[in-house]
Amino acid sequence: MRQIWYYLINIVASTGLYFTLRRRRVSGLQHFPRKGPAIIVLNHQNALIDAIQVPTLPPRPFVWFLARADLFKSPLLAAVLRSLNMMPIYRLRDGRNTLARNEAILNHCADLLVQGHFIQIFPEGNHHTDKRVRHFKTGFADIAFRALRRDRNLDLKIVPAGLNYDHTTCYPASVHLRYGPPIRVRDYFDAADIAASKRALTHATRRAIQQLTTHIEEKGDAYHERIRTMRRAGIDFLDPEVANQFDADVATPAPASSPHKRPSPGARLIRSLFALNSLPPLLLWRRIKRRTRDAAFHNTLRFALILTVFPAYYAAIALAIGLWAGHRAGFAYLAGSILLGMLRKQLPPDNHCSKTKR
Repeated sequence: MRQIWYYLINIVASTGLYFTLRRRRVSGLQHFPRKGPAIIVLNHQNALIDAIQVPTLPPRPFVWFLARADLFKSPLLAAVLRSLNMMPIYRLRDGRNTLARNEAILNHCADLLVQGHFIQIFPEGNHHTDKRVRHFKTGFADIAFRALRRDRNLDLKIVPAGLNYDHTTCYPASVHLRYGPPIRVRDYFDAADIAASKRALTHATRRAIQQLTTHIEEKGDAYHERIRTMRRAGIDFLDPEVANQFDADVATPAPASSPHKRPSPGARLIRSLFALNSLPPLLLWRRIKRRTRDAAFHNTLRFALILTVFPAYYAAIALAIGLWAGHRAGFAYLAGSILLGMLRKQLPPDNHCSKTKR
C-alpha cells in the first residue's frame, strides 16, 4: 500500500514538473545500480525541485529521503511526509537539544541500506543558487559506515549525481540530471580510523559531483562576472563538461555581448494569451514572489501553484462556462487552457531573465 501511495504522488509530481520545467533530461543511467543498497548524493540548487528529480526521472527508483526537521512541525504535514519516505534530520538551528534525535534517524537509515533500499541525500546541507558544489557534510558517509558495521559484506554504493539547470530562478527552466560511476563504500572503510574514512569518502564523492555539474570556484563579484561571460559566450549550462572546460580556460577572452533576439510574433502571442487566461493566478504568483527572499524557492513555489491554484482556477472558469453555454464549451475551454500551458512552458525564458546572474 505504501508503494502505491508513493507512486501515485510520483505521478502527480511528474505532472507538475512537466508544466514547471521546459525540458528534463537524464544521462548516465548505465551507472545507476539496478538493485540497492545505494546512497544517491546530489548537489542542491533548487529547493524542492531538486528533491523530486531522481524519483520522477528514469529509472524512477523507490527512494527514502532526509529532509529538514522544521518541515515536520505540523503533525498532519509530518504524517504526509513520512508516508512519502521522508525522515527528519535536525540541525543546530533547530535547537542544540534536538541534535541527539539524529542518532535514531541515522541508525534507521543504516538499517534501510542493509535491507537493500535507496536513500537520497544532499550533503551540502541546504540549497543555494550558485553554480558551485559547496563543502560537503560527512553525514552520508557516517550512514554508509554504520550500514557496513552492521553487515561487512554489504555491497553498498554511493551514486554521485549532478543536477544542472540553465537557470534556477527563471521560468521555464530546464534540467539535466547526470549520474556518474558508483563509488564502492568498502574501498574507503577502515574500521581503525572511521573519521579519516569519512573524510576520504566525502572528498571522493564531492570530486565526482564537481565533474557532473558546473562548478565555478570564484566567489563574489568574480563569480558573477564569470557567469555573465559564459552566458555571453553561449555556454549551455545543461552540459557541464563544456561549461567546466570553458571555466578552466582562464585565458579565454570575454566575447562581445550580442543583442538578445526578440521573441517571434507567435511566442509573443502565446505569452499574451496565457497571461490573459491566467491573470488572477499570475497576480497571486507575483505577490508571493515579491515576498519570497530566497530566490532558490521560486521554482518550488511555481510548482506548488501549478499543481493547485492554476488548475483550480481553470476548473472554476470551465464550470462557469459549462453552466452558461453547455458542458462541451466548458470542456473546450479547459482543454484549451491545458494546451496553452503546454505551449507556454515550451518557450525559452524571457530575455530579461537570461541576463540574470544565475
